Amino acid sequence: MKRTIEDFIQRGLPEEWFDYARELKEASDDLWEMSNKTHIVFQTENKNISKLNYSRTFFLLNGFSIENLLKGILISEKPNLIADGKISSEISSGHNLIKLSQKILSINFTNRDNEIMQLLSEVVPYWGKYPIPKKYSDLVDETFFNNDFKKDLDLLNLKLQKKLYYLNKDGIKGPNGINFPKLIIPHLDE
Repeated sequence: MKRTIEDFIQRGLPEEWFDYARELKEASDDLWEMSNKTHIVFQTENKNISKLNYSRTFFLLNGFSIENLLKGILISEKPNLIADGKISSEISSGHNLIKLSQKILSINFTNRDNEIMQLLSEVVPYWGKYPIPKKYSDLVDETFFNNDFKKDLDLLNLKLQKKLYYLNKDGIKGPNGINFPKLIIPHLDE
């Protein structure tokens, strides 16, 4: 089946970015529930390290969720980012959430939001997926999450969900003559 620019834009609608972000977030919440019951302990020469069982995967899924929300917001603000059947390099080069967030015009991010996005920017290309980086000089320690971090992360995710929803609840003029439909998410309509 031959794909068209219209097919591409339909799959790149802000609601698609929202839906995938939601799916990733829900999967991470499921891992959070399972992780709270299971700990792994590592012994090193200097100390014992205890962490929740799915720590890296939890961070990775949340990093991808936040990234999808940021890209959905950017596409909502500038629909031409997915014009002509390709995604602009402005939003598809790397996983640096800080750089993506700095392009968003409609949100003021807090210092805590930026701290979280900075951490998640390290997780996605490296320690959320692999035990070591491409070269030793990029080696960093894994961060372990706790209830306070989870609460702050959830607040950032919700902030982004709400912005994406409000930008799209009445529909948007999209690229290539294709309009983005109204986004209907009842639990965010407050």
